[in-house]
Amino acid sequence: MHTFTSFARHTSRKSRTLPMGSISHGTLRTEDLFPALRAAIGRVRLSRADRAKFRALCKEWDQLPSGERWGGTAEDPVIDWTDDQHETASELYMDLLQLAESYTPAYAYLGMHDGDGSDLGVWAAVDSVQEAVLDGEIWQECDGQDDQGCYRQEYRQCADQRVAVPRGALWVSVSDHGNVTLYRSVGGGRSREIWGVV
Repeated sequence: MHTFTSFARHTSRKSRTLPMGSISHGTLRTEDLFPALRAAIGRVRLSRADRAKFRALCKEWDQLPSGERWGGTAEDPVIDWTDDQHETASELYMDLLQLAESYTPAYAYLGMHDGDGSDLGVWAAVDSVQEAVLDGEIWQECDGQDDQGCYRQEYRQCADQRVAVPRGALWVSVSDHGNVTLYRSVGGGRSREIWGVV
């Protein structure tokens, strides 16, 4: 399994994207997935329209019977929903999932982990990064110790001269150990890490 790093500034401000990694593990129950995803989205800076949609979804969810009312506990709720309530819960979860997908980092996806179908989270789409490099959409660090500071787009030949990644462009670094890190250029030869897969 991959270890993910997600770099949001450590401030009191909310992140613009969901963090990389697991959101909910070991369950496929809607009554477990919705609250976990709700908590993750609650830490993201949403647009005004999405905040209103998020609040409406949460309000409707909160109107469903909770597990504790049926004799369960917060840790192990027993939910005895009707078929209509199960359908409503599933629809609310799918709507929340759709809202959350627009807040994933670049070249990442929100869904179940490829290696563990019960692990909902935000995962790196490494295959998509590789395709984007081949298509020239993402710059890639040149190989070789003497090429430090050299970047290229796949459809161009890696020239001898040093090429700076344009401001706002994405670029990827792949270490000799296979670690993949995606960056966004912020100009002046500086970049901000979006995510890394170890």
